[in-house]
Amino acid sequence: MVGTVDHASGPLEQIAFPVNFGGARPPLRSAPPLHGEHTDEILAGYQEVSVPS
Repeated sequence: MVGTVDHASGPLEQIAFPVNFGGARPPLRSAPPLHGEHTDEILAGYQEVSVPS
């Protein structure tokens, strides 16, 4: 129940989907993001906020 996906840091083992459908297991779709990979996209919607001292 362990599958391997390609990752920027090298092959990465992940837990595969535990259920078979019609004798076939669904494939692993993608590797997890790298640390900070989506930070700019997440923070794009935030505006600068001043914090009172």
